[in-house]
Amino acid sequence: SQIVINATNITIASGGTITANSKGCPQSQSPSGGSCTSQDAGANYGEGQDGVGGNPAGGGGYGGRGGAGDTGRAGGFTYDSPLEPTLFGSGGGYCGDAACAGNSQGGGGIKLFVTDTFNQSGTITANGGIGTIRPGYAYASGGGSGGSIFVNTSSLIGTGSFSAIGGAGGDSSTEAGGGSGGRIAIHYNTITGIDITSSSVAGGIGPDN
Repeated sequence: SQIVINATNITIASGGTITANSKGCPQSQSPSGGSCTSQDAGANYGEGQDGVGGNPAGGGGYGGRGGAGDTGRAGGFTYDSPLEPTLFGSGGGYCGDAACAGNSQGGGGIKLFVTDTFNQSGTITANGGIGTIRPGYAYASGGGSGGSIFVNTSSLIGTGSFSAIGGAGGDSSTEAGGGSGGRIAIHYNTITGIDITSSSVAGGIGPDN
């Protein structure tokens, strides 16, 4: 889903949140032409490559490459503008077994246009979903990539945080790739209090990390 808010002033109080976690493209899909579609199992697109024959899937890409599964199924590729990101995160690859269908979604999109003051003292998140597994078998789906957060305001104040973190890859007897971080862009004329360098677009955990 895409959250779009146009306002003169916005206040998110401490403990408040706007979230689009796991609201982006589903497993094995990435953005294309305004919707989410499957594009050759992620070989050159945002979604992670599907797992086959017990080989764990790759993670979804967006702000960076998605992580590869530990036997080499590739992660998805990067896309969208780093300065004005608006697209969904991509899904991690499907594990190859019905037991781990679903989950692995990318993060959704959040766009906030504030003509005067944005008091951000809560949390704004568009994190990707974790990959799932078939317990006891070598089937693991990739993590979804983080989504997008785009803010344009005159005055930014507060003590809050932003995140578009990738989801962890499924970890069975083999381990799938983690989703990449998404994209966050905060445009402002003046800023007071808030430390936007603490925002996170970290990738999800995958093989060997």
